[in-house]
Amino acid sequence: MMETKMKGTLQQLVSSGVLITLGGLLLAFLIVFALVNSRNAVVWASLTTDEGKSSSEEKPAPDNSPCFVCHANFEDESLSTRHFKAKIGCVDCHGESLAHRSDENNTTPPDRMYSREDIEPACKQCHNTHNASAREVVEVYLKRCRDITDPEKLTCTNCHGRHRMNHRTIIWDKRTGKLIPASDSSPSSSGNNP
Repeated sequence: MMETKMKGTLQQLVSSGVLITLGGLLLAFLIVFALVNSRNAVVWASLTTDEGKSSSEEKPAPDNSPCFVCHANFEDESLSTRHFKAKIGCVDCHGESLAHRSDENNTTPPDRMYSREDIEPACKQCHNTHNASAREVVEVYLKRCRDITDPEKLTCTNCHGRHRMNHRTIIWDKRTGKLIPASDSSPSSSGNNP
């Protein structure tokens, strides 16, 4: 009699879907519990998407060689080498710049250039945890180099590397990309070249 009642109750639970739902919830709970308590990296790796993976681990080393053909001074420059180790190449900041690379007359600008005002916001796109703006590090900067004493003229690249051309034969307005004739190439007319 008891067995018949249990069978009837079990059949009602199955037909109403309650048992299946409870079984599914129990299975889901067990899976989540196993994953949370698992120290097996293979389990986690198989469940993570590309968003969960470190981009520098998966990303191949950048090929900066097309840039270094003309910009050889950046091959050993500290900002370039640190970014290279993190698998960040020239194209990540300056774009592919195919027309620039193919221009033997050197009159086509790179895809992206940065005026003094644009450097800090550009750096902060990736380095958003920097705890001080370029202007706030005047004291430290002055200990390293006294050539710029006006905090309004400081940028990230004043302290972090020397990421600028030592010798320019062509100057573009860094905001518009327009070529500036040599007679007009003062810093104030060239998009505030740092």
